[in-house]
Amino acid sequence: GLDFHLKESKTKEAKLARQQTLRSKLVVIDECSMISHMHLKAIVNVLQKPQKGSRLLLLVGDFLQLQPVGAAMLCDNPTSLDPTALSEHHSMAHDGYELFRNATRCTLSLDPEFSRYNDEKQRAAIASILQDPISIKRVAKEYTVLTKRESDTTWSTARVVTKTNVARCRFNRILARNFAKNNNTVVCRFMHKTTVLSNWTLDKLEQKLPTAVGYFVKGAPGIVNTNIAPQCGIANGSDCTFVDIVYQNTDARNAFIAAVDGAQPGDVVDVPTPDAIVVNIECNGESFDVVLDRSVASHDAAKRGRMVLPHAFKAIPCDLAFSYTFHKAQGRSMLQLIIDLGSVFDGNAVHKGSIGFSELYVGISRARTFDGVRLLLPIELLKRLKITGVEEARQKANQSSSSNLPRKRRGKKK
Repeated sequence: GLDFHLKESKTKEAKLARQQTLRSKLVVIDECSMISHMHLKAIVNVLQKPQKGSRLLLLVGDFLQLQPVGAAMLCDNPTSLDPTALSEHHSMAHDGYELFRNATRCTLSLDPEFSRYNDEKQRAAIASILQDPISIKRVAKEYTVLTKRESDTTWSTARVVTKTNVARCRFNRILARNFAKNNNTVVCRFMHKTTVLSNWTLDKLEQKLPTAVGYFVKGAPGIVNTNIAPQCGIANGSDCTFVDIVYQNTDARNAFIAAVDGAQPGDVVDVPTPDAIVVNIECNGESFDVVLDRSVASHDAAKRGRMVLPHAFKAIPCDLAFSYTFHKAQGRSMLQLIIDLGSVFDGNAVHKGSIGFSELYVGISRARTFDGVRLLLPIELLKRLKITGVEEARQKANQSSSSNLPRKRRGKKK
């Protein structure tokens, strides 16, 4: 395992050498982010583990608003980056916003002694550095815009590990559309069979209670949410692949065909609630199809104003697997993964929260190599660094989304 504890230097020479080593790497942290000094210790110590030339990419994006706008490159030697390793075929772009709208490479060092201070002194010290004109000038000098052709392929192939099911559902929605566009198919969205809230639209239900909305993408990776045959190794958490969607009612089947035929690759189409979904599961070297019907009873609650409505539904026991929670990621071994360190979304408002030290350990230890790890951070980081183009891109994305809304006509006052 990884040792997440920084050992105190006993001699002055060792202390200076350690500071010089850390300053040669990029350690960026937002004063308002959810990373505590313990998490900073963990990240700094992990940076000391890889060999020279390895890199770690921090994506800075507001995924809750589906408007990721920036990234920061983290590496121990900026000159060791190989531009030929970046591909132009895996940029996650759809519906007018791009994941790498403003990708940046900057170097900003923090004194490792900050981890000794309490939170108040740590925030003050970080804030003073971020407001220092010399530091900002240094960052602006080394600032480099990565174009769409230079996007890191990891962001389009790796799984996202996050804290809550709500965040997992939102990551699945983003990555499913990109997968469907690249594979010439569509994203089918449907409502699970419910006991209440059946009169809500899918958009409203997904905003208030995203776990009650199901998705189907042909050929997409999935995860089974129930025990099918534990004696054969097919249980809750097993991987699968979406194959087909089943309708027993003729009218529902015709409505599904009509919705899919008129859609473009990557579009999200609303379809009737299916009776079952066919998935392909590999076990012990064999591959076979399994029909999953609505057999899992789920319970949740949605807010309507000040009222909390209990909600029960029968869900098809499979879901998209572009994103995992830390709980589901335990025991897995991945070549690449993205760890979400951003804000936690509760379905109604963004509140301050943080992943625990054990969750951070679980996430980082899932990757087989350090080069396969990526971290997500809040967008406020680039605001503090005052990098040009970030706020403009965000405002432009907000204007484009608001321009599609119908404008209210003002009548004459009587």
